[in-house]
Amino acid sequence: MFAYTRQEALELQRDPICATLAIVGSVILMFVIGYHINMEVENLSFAVLDRDDTTICQD
Repeated sequence: MFAYTRQEALELQRDPICATLAIVGSVILMFVIGYHINMEVENLSFAVLDRDDTTICQD
C-alpha cells in the first residue's frame, strides 16, 4: 500500500493539473456532502391503505 501511495504521489507531482483537479474535486465534494445534502426528514405527510380484513387490522 505504501508503494502504491508513493507511485500515485509521484504521478501527481509530474502532472500538476491532475493534482489540482484531485484536490479541488475533493474540496467541492466535502462542501456538497457537508452543507447541501440534508438527510433529515421533516414535514412528511403519509397515509396507509390497509386492505387486510382480519380482526387485528380492524382495531
